[in-house]
Amino acid sequence: MKNFDLNLIKIFDAVISAGNAKRASQRLNVTPAAVTFAMQRLQAIYKEELFIRTYQGLTPTAKAKEIHRIFSHVIASIQSTMDVPLPEKSAHEITVMGGEVSQEYYISQMHGMETFERFIISHYQGRTYSIEKIKDFLVLGDIDLAVSNTSMDDIDIETIKIDKYSKFTAICSSNSPLAELERLSLYNFYSSAHAVYHTNVFTSNFSDEVDFIHSDFPFSGVRKISYRSDSMRAVVSAVENTPMIAVMPLKLARYYQSKYNASISMIDLPSELAFKTVPVYASWYRQSSRRGYIKEFVSMMQTLSSFRK
Repeated sequence: MKNFDLNLIKIFDAVISAGNAKRASQRLNVTPAAVTFAMQRLQAIYKEELFIRTYQGLTPTAKAKEIHRIFSHVIASIQSTMDVPLPEKSAHEITVMGGEVSQEYYISQMHGMETFERFIISHYQGRTYSIEKIKDFLVLGDIDLAVSNTSMDDIDIETIKIDKYSKFTAICSSNSPLAELERLSLYNFYSSAHAVYHTNVFTSNFSDEVDFIHSDFPFSGVRKISYRSDSMRAVVSAVENTPMIAVMPLKLARYYQSKYNASISMIDLPSELAFKTVPVYASWYRQSSRRGYIKEFVSMMQTLSSFRK
């Protein structure tokens, strides 16, 4: 341990945050081989395995997550000696990280509620961050609350389900011939061009045929994806102005139709297709000094979602 290279801490943090050696090397401006060699050196120090290689990259083991949690505190302590101290946030100031849907569908709709007015909410989109990085943000106090479709399994993070999307619909332009249909056939579904809301792991892809759609019907169609966007409003607009269709949760389709007066129609999906329920979670750091206010705010989000069908 006398010869422990403290640079390994920084490289280890980059690998877990980035997900693989190549992306970590790009962040650190070194070669992937240098990152791999550094992880081999770190692995040699610990008896338990730190990473499992999967098709998605390097997946940290429970031991690696435990070490990373400690290392994160070390990094934060070092960083604090270099940063100019910022004024402390008021207990009623809550910083939220989520997607466009969490900002529009949940937070913006609470404006005007009497109890909401005493909160100061800042919202940031988390498109480019992994779940592990979001955990770091919560622990280090960079954000107070994360809204996502993933339950964060971590002893330092408290997570509760605030909503779920269990009913799905197809939307098309009100001017489309499909708007006359009550339900799409499999032929309609697979022959139509699709617009897809697609971000990263932090916000759900509602219409991914691998993760969210399965069919017991012997039909081997492949959807035609003609448009992808990380903005739900952009997907709705694309459908509104083109012959494309899109799959989305029924409650979100109703919201965007009424909120923006979108010229879209909702059509039942083919009965041969079934969708998995997509949960919505709120997560925060258990030891946060604003934990009570965060839980109160989350309770408001739960109440709001319970009235939407």
